[in-house]
Amino acid sequence: MLLTLPLAGQEKLSESIEVRVVNVDVVVTDKAGKPVYGLKKDDFELYENGVRQPLSNFYEVRPGDLPVPATAGPVEAPPPPQVRARHIVIFLDDYSIEPRMRANVFAALNRFVDTQMHEGDSASIVSWSHSTQVLQPFTTDKFLLKDVISKMPQRSTIQARMEDQQVRSECLDASRVRGRGRQSAIDDCAMQIEARIDQQWAMERDLLDAMRLTMASLSGMDGKKVMVIAGAHLPEVPGTGLYQLFNELFGTSINPRIRGNHRSQSVRITDVAREANANGITLYTIDTNDARNALGPDSVEGTSVDEAFIDFSNTAVALQKLAQLTGGIAVSNTSNMDFAFDTVAQDLSSWYSLGYRPSDDKSTANRALRVKMKNPDYRVRTRQSYAMKSTEEQMTDRVTANIFHDGMRSDWPVNLHVGIPQRQGKLYRVPIEVKVPPSLTLLPAEGQKLAGGFDIYIVVGNDDGKRSNITKRAQPIVIPAAAERAIRMKPLVFNAVLMVRPGKNTISVGVIDQVTNVSGFARSNVVAR
Repeated sequence: MLLTLPLAGQEKLSESIEVRVVNVDVVVTDKAGKPVYGLKKDDFELYENGVRQPLSNFYEVRPGDLPVPATAGPVEAPPPPQVRARHIVIFLDDYSIEPRMRANVFAALNRFVDTQMHEGDSASIVSWSHSTQVLQPFTTDKFLLKDVISKMPQRSTIQARMEDQQVRSECLDASRVRGRGRQSAIDDCAMQIEARIDQQWAMERDLLDAMRLTMASLSGMDGKKVMVIAGAHLPEVPGTGLYQLFNELFGTSINPRIRGNHRSQSVRITDVAREANANGITLYTIDTNDARNALGPDSVEGTSVDEAFIDFSNTAVALQKLAQLTGGIAVSNTSNMDFAFDTVAQDLSSWYSLGYRPSDDKSTANRALRVKMKNPDYRVRTRQSYAMKSTEEQMTDRVTANIFHDGMRSDWPVNLHVGIPQRQGKLYRVPIEVKVPPSLTLLPAEGQKLAGGFDIYIVVGNDDGKRSNITKRAQPIVIPAAAERAIRMKPLVFNAVLMVRPGKNTISVGVIDQVTNVSGFARSNVVAR
């Protein structure tokens, strides 16, 4: 991305004081797992790094058909519409879901959208299979979402199963070799397993990175933010099942987990959960690999009971960790996908939001969160950590989310004009003009001058979920005090030239006042061809 800039850089002259409130979504159930309604602020205790925090904000969200009970105590203010809104990403690991389960997932997802999407909600559908594809960017139109689901192409095979089967077949052949060639055959099997495990590790790394990038589309939004992950292959320690196969074929006693620990994805999985927590996103995971069918007609040749159990539990542990650390639910060991999505729907219909003002709102270190109920009969789920984000990180999140969602709130009106793309080699030059009102905050500076400025953030994305690096440019303004009236007469203008790839692109810009941190956003689609 190439930018031509009209103003010279200058050091920021002032720092605004901002009171931050951390909002923590909490789901409360009874011992039977049913939602508990009508709780008050005093029913909760919230701890940050082990220190209890007083609650400054509190509200309950309950199903629309349930009345709020009469109470003699103070009535909590109802939550504003922007925080009641629910933003949902459906993330499908299409590399690993079996064809039969895939059809069940799509049918249940279709019913979930039809019955659970309400006014103000938005959803996006993302598919991953070696690469990320945004099948449907964020939309409030449930019929558009259902149309996308209905047009998902069918599959007769799954890539993960086919690639594992090739290794198993070669190792089964090796186990039948006798005589002097047997050791060579065993070594060949071991090499095939090692190569396949390296491939699994690399693909799982890419899958987890895709989840992190997808979360960026949610990070800057207000309201309830959820990502539902459906898949069948996310082993915490890749290759443990294949090592078990090797033991069974050749009578060895390799400990699969110890042998595979150097390829463990445990830290990366935890980092994904922490990233979700930092952005206020709850993860719900659906393991589409039903362990009861692991040795059925669709099972892979040569799969034993022990190997099937290891493979199933290896992925189940990873998916449970993602959900548990973020306050969500992991659904596994079922072929009933309606039950899986209904479990998610229950959480989306009933929760409490607890807000507090952290004593240290500058540190960006990870903080442990814990919520306790005064009634020991109640069960509570919430995210287990939180990391305060700087103003720059928040702007980065919001300008990224603005690519995928046109509902980004703007407190400062921003106008974006995009010119005609001009081909330059393999790329296209696209001129842009950004205008903001002249209501910029200016403070007295040395020498009878006024000083202020704004920062502008620019990013370009496309429908495949790919995006450019975010470019930030500071636009300081220092003027004689006598010139203020003239400055206030016309908009502030920023001109730039972007280099974009062929095809449809979304240009997202964010502008923030350097003094007050008031911000605004704009976006525009451009087809370069």
